[in-house]
Parts: sequence; C-alpha cells; structure tokens
Amino acid sequence: MALVLGYLGIVVLGLVICLRFALIHHRRQNKDAVVTSWPIISMLPGFLRNVLRLHDFVTEILEKSGSTFQFKGPWFCADHLNFIITSDPLNVHHVLNKNFGNYPKGPEFREVFEPLGDGILNVDSDLWRLQRKMFHLWDKRQRKFEVAARTIQRKVVDGLIPFLDRASETRTQVNLQEAFHRTIGFDNAIHLIFGLDPASHAFKFSIVEYQEAFEVIQAGTDTLNAGLTWFFWLIATHPSVESKILTEMKENLPEKDDKYGFYGVEDLNKLVYLQAVLFETFRLYPSVPFDHKTTSEADTLPSGHHLSQKTRVLISFYSMGRMEEIWSKDCLEFKPERWIDSKKAGLLHMPSHKHASFSTGPRTCLGKDIVFIQMKTVAIAILKCYCLQVVEGHHPVSPTLTISLHMIHGLQVRVSKRCV
Repeated sequence: MALVLGYLGIVVLGLVICLRFALIHHRRQNKDAVVTSWPIISMLPGFLRNVLRLHDFVTEILEKSGSTFQFKGPWFCADHLNFIITSDPLNVHHVLNKNFGNYPKGPEFREVFEPLGDGILNVDSDLWRLQRKMFHLWDKRQRKFEVAARTIQRKVVDGLIPFLDRASETRTQVNLQEAFHRTIGFDNAIHLIFGLDPASHAFKFSIVEYQEAFEVIQAGTDTLNAGLTWFFWLIATHPSVESKILTEMKENLPEKDDKYGFYGVEDLNKLVYLQAVLFETFRLYPSVPFDHKTTSEADTLPSGHHLSQKTRVLISFYSMGRMEEIWSKDCLEFKPERWIDSKKAGLLHMPSHKHASFSTGPRTCLGKDIVFIQMKTVAIAILKCYCLQVVEGHHPVSPTLTISLHMIHGLQVRVSKRCV
C-alpha cells in the first residue's frame, strides 16, 4: 500500500511540474498578447474579468491591436463566441456601405431580439427594404421636422416642466434619466410616429401590430432619452460648455412671449455650438454602442483580415469615438469645438463611417435629424428655466451593457430655477 501511494505521489508531483512548465511557457508566448489566450478556455477569462467595464475594455483592446481584433472563445462554444471586432473606419465603410449586401445581421441577432418582432431594425433583405420604403413614405407625408418640434414641445409642457417645477420647489434630488423616460419617452415616440396619444381611447394595438411597431418606437425613445441624459451630465460637469450654449441662445434666438421659449426648425438651426455639443455627446456616448453582422460569403476586410462564411463581426461605435487615429490625442476629452469650422463659423463635415453613432450606409438611422431637433428643443427649454447640479458621490456614472447606452444607475441631479 505504501509503495502504491509512493508511486501516486511521484505521478502527481510530475504532473504538477509539467503543468508549472506549461504555464511558464504559455505566459512567455502570451507576454505581448493583447488578451491572454488560455488552453481550452481561450480568451474567456479576460472577457469575464472586465465584463463590468466591457466598452472600455474593448476600446483598450482595439487601441492596442490596430483597431481590429479577433476574439476567440472556449473550444466547446467557439461557434458562438468567436468573432471579429473592429473600429477601423475603412472596415466600417466596407461592412456597412461598400459590401453591405454581404453583411446581414444574421440569425443569432434575430434570435436574441426575437421579442421585438420583424421591426425595421431587426430584419434583413427584402423585408427590411419594404419597411424602409414605408418609413420614407411617412417621412414625406408628415413634414417630419415641424411635427417633431411640435410633438416634443407638447410633452415638455405637459410632463417634463411640471416634474422639474416640483423637484425645484421641494428641493429633492431626482433621477433625470428616469424623468426623461417617464415624461417624454414612449408617449413622444407614439405620438410622433402614429399621431396618436397613448392616453386616448384611439390608441389601440393588436398583438401583431404592437410587435411591428415596438422596435421603431423603442429605438426612437432610447436614442432621445439616452442622448439627453449624457448631454446634461456632460454640460453639468463642463460648466464652460453650458455657459457657451446659454450665450449662443441669447445671441441667436428671438425673444418669445411663452415661458419656455419654443422655436421652429429655422431658429434651431442657428445654434451651431449646441449642435456641436450634441455631436460630441454622441461621439463619446452613442445611443447604440455596437452593431452586429454576419458574413453571407467569405470576404477580406480592408485591414487584411480574412473572414470565412458565417463569421460574426462586431462594430464598436463606442470605441470609434475614442480612437486616437480618428480624433487625435485629445480623443477622450469632451471638446465640442472639434466639430466647428472656425473659418466659416459653421460645422465641419465628418464622413459618417468615421462618426457612425447613427450608423452609416443603407442602414443609416432614418430618425437622426428628428432626434437632433427634439434634443435641441428639450435642451433649450430646460437651460432657459433651470440649473441642474449633478449629485456627487451617489454612484459612479457608467454605461450599461445593453443594446442602448443608458447609465447603469441613472443620473441623480438637484434642480433649481435659473435666475434670468
């Protein structure tokens, strides 16, 4: 018995020594690797270790790997966890524009978002083209910009302003993200798209109609709510930017008899600096932080990466806004001036495949201009009447890992009336 135990001890010791040498060899091989790849489980540990800061982790990986990286998952689920991730503008242009037909969203995307039904953001091919044409018809028929302005004005007066008035009078801190969702979110999208008030008896959907409408409504709601929340956090933490917006409003907007100063599209377009602030907000915090595609046929990206059929491709819009090669060394700074042409006193043109917050190519967001008009309307109404102070020490401000880039804990603020 003792002899057997002695042999077992020698075997175990040998295995431990072999494992030790294998680990040393593996570390030497991976010492310069962007992400360590382990036997069997591959790169999964690095992913799990950084899952709570996934957007910034991906950005760091892409910064170190030339803007395109091949992620490998465990061998036992490689079909689902192997993919290419990129923030390279040339690759983005290739996937979303030049070779668009070869990159549908793929069955995995549709499976994950099956509850959304066959909405315009969730379908491919002929069904997508049909729905896009239908949206264009609505677009032409509705005089979209004026409708967008009037719709949001109504929600501001009926919902948001009374809420902020109560918060100011009671001196209570409020979750601004939740306030936007409750007062101007879903109802605004319903009224804009269908011309109906959800509170009225006329607003009735069957199950099928609800599934078809939900995705368009949700996309519009999330983009507006998320964009406004990040916007007010950024200007609250950069008071010089807020001061410049207020100066621009005073110099360019005509006096109004109404309390909240609602303006038409022509007046809103005069606010060049405000538009630059909105562009800068979406550069750093795009409402949709990534896009998912799957190759129909084998292809080679401009970066030289070869993709076999059915390869999953993730485009990180969040990382694109933080790439030094696109935005220079101050890419992490909130700097609206980067969007302004000082010689022409107007906005600089940036190709959409470099600033792809609203996607690019055939799938460019149809409601982009509407979102900007509504954000300007809300921003002017709030800045004219209120001061918002971010509550420090409540929770760190960090983005969610959901398909829409909200704040995990919302945005806690104190509201006070602005002295005019």
